[in-house]
This record gives sequence, structure tokens and C-alpha cells, in this order.
Amino acid sequence: MKMEKDIKIEYINPKDLKFRDNVRWRADSNLSELMESIKQHGIQQPVCVRKEDNTIIYGHRRVAAAIKLNLTEIPVMFRDNIDDKEANILNLLENIQRKDVTSLEIGRQCDLMLKESKFKLSIYELATALGVSSTRIRVCLDAFKRLPPEYRKHVVHIMNSRNRKYGELPENVVYAILNFNRSYKSLSKDELNIFLGKAASEKLTVSQIALIGRLVNLGMSFKNSLKEINLYTIMRINVPVLKSELTAIMRTEKVSTKQDLCIKTFRKVYPNLIF
Repeated sequence: MKMEKDIKIEYINPKDLKFRDNVRWRADSNLSELMESIKQHGIQQPVCVRKEDNTIIYGHRRVAAAIKLNLTEIPVMFRDNIDDKEANILNLLENIQRKDVTSLEIGRQCDLMLKESKFKLSIYELATALGVSSTRIRVCLDAFKRLPPEYRKHVVHIMNSRNRKYGELPENVVYAILNFNRSYKSLSKDELNIFLGKAASEKLTVSQIALIGRLVNLGMSFKNSLKEINLYTIMRINVPVLKSELTAIMRTEKVSTKQDLCIKTFRKVYPNLIF
């Protein structure tokens, strides 16, 4: 999160700051890397604090690490007139913009926000406030609530699939697998585990997941579709055709869509193809 130019940075004893009860920051988690970074470089990003009561808005782990290091002052920027709802959104926004935060952690915090009755937030409203898509919020929630524990830590937010590493599960891939049942079939617990494992180890894409669903809908078993996915592809044809001729052909062949026309034509010439 970028610092606002009109907010003055002050240096405060971390022990004078208050932790918010409704933020499950993990001070008891592994702070060793953060503490080592602070030893070497100091606290580069100021902690954000509510001026009225010295309550931390975001930067809870930095404060916890500073206390463990017995630091007597850390950089703090104070914000006026921030209620609990705004504080939670600012905390979430700061976390989303961090490179090291997991989708699971974002999902956990979003779940807390959405469950808080006094905020009365929908997923759409929360996504709008954070400046991200509703899909990303849903993926993070699913990573927190629906994913098997052994796969949660592998969920990542990456913009370019070429940057994907072995074993990682991009958020859009997770979303496609967890919602596989909507368009294709319901997955058992074992099938979900196998699917996630293959997606992580073989870097399955959203297109490949859709292709697996197509094969399942055509009668292939889920097990075989996973096994043979690399043998199949989806053919897309982009050919300019005169509209009047196309209309006449579709009328003659008694089909209503261009896709049906392609399928019918290929079936005549190549009857062994799978559609």
C-alpha cells in the first residue's frame, strides 16, 4: 500500500500500540524471517495506527516482531476517524498487496469480515472496497474453507502462467477445480485430492480442466480423462464466411449454430473423431 503524502510518520514505542481483538494476526507464527529482516534493514513499511486509541490498523506482525526484538521505536503513520469496518478493509488491502501473503490468509480474513454481522458486507461489496475481483475473493475463501489442508499452502496469486512453479496452484485453477461440479460432475473427496495433486504436479491450466470436464460429459471416466488429458485438445476454427452462404448451408444441413455445423461436417468426413 502506498503511503499517503499528507500523513506524517512518527516513531513510537511498539509496546504503546494496541492489537485489535478481531484481527487474528499470527504473532505466535514463525516471525524469525521477519525479525531477521528487521535486524538487517529495519522496518521499511510504517505501521498504520488509529490515532484515537493507538490501535493497530495494519502491521500487526511487524509490531509483534519489534516487541520481540525489544525495539524502543518503530515508524508509525496515524489515521483519524477510522472505524472497525474501515480498519479491517485497510488491513486486508495491505495484506493483498504483499507478495508473501497466502490466498489462505486472505480467505481467512475475508471470512471474518463477511461473518461480522455489524459490517453487513457482501462478497461484491468487499471486493469493490479492496479493488479486486469477486472471483478472487471467492477463490481465497474456498482456499480457506474447502481445500484439503495439504493443498492450502500451495495456492498462489500469479498474473502470468509462465511464472508458475512446480507444485503451485494458481487461484484461477483452484476455482475451476472446486467448481468442477457445476458444469461437469461432483467430485468425491478422493477425486478432489487426485485432481489437485495432478494440477499441482503437471501444471494443469483452466483450459485443460475444462477439457477434462468435456471428456467426462462425453462419457469418459474421470480417472481416464485425467490420465489421457494430454492426448486431447479442443479445436477452434476461425474462418471468414459470407453470411448469406453460411445461412443457406445451415438451413440445408438443418443446424442452428455454427458450432453444430462444424461438428456435423467433420462427422461426415471423419466419423471417428470425438466431439
